[in-house]
Amino acid sequence: MQKNLNYTYKFYLILIFSFGIILRLYWAEHKEGMHMDEVATFSVSECDGALYSSDVYVPQEFVATGKEIKKFYFIHDTRIKGTLHDLRYMWHNVYDYTHTNFYYSLIRVFFTGSNTTDVKVINKRGILLNLILFTLSFI
Repeated sequence: MQKNLNYTYKFYLILIFSFGIILRLYWAEHKEGMHMDEVATFSVSECDGALYSSDVYVPQEFVATGKEIKKFYFIHDTRIKGTLHDLRYMWHNVYDYTHTNFYYSLIRVFFTGSNTTDVKVINKRGILLNLILFTLSFI
């Protein structure tokens, strides 16, 4: 009797986990673009305190393409050195009192080495992080 109960319990756990993954993948498949908060997350995850990266300089009479404007919002220094620099500043203050720096630190670390402004690639990477965190929290 105990053995059957154990199998039933494991079956339901796997069923719930599978449903959660399928639901997240379904949502991910239908996701287009990024919400303003998602874009702001990248800006905050690489700022030096309350200021955005010093690598970003905008001349006064700047004319830009959409791709160039997107580069302002996404991570500029994709090297490990850049990630460590940003994590050090976020450790002290991230200037977002509704989220911990842990949230932004995870994003910053996970996007190390990703040098793209393609929203589809960024979304796929973010969805992968979401699936990893879901799996870890489920376990």
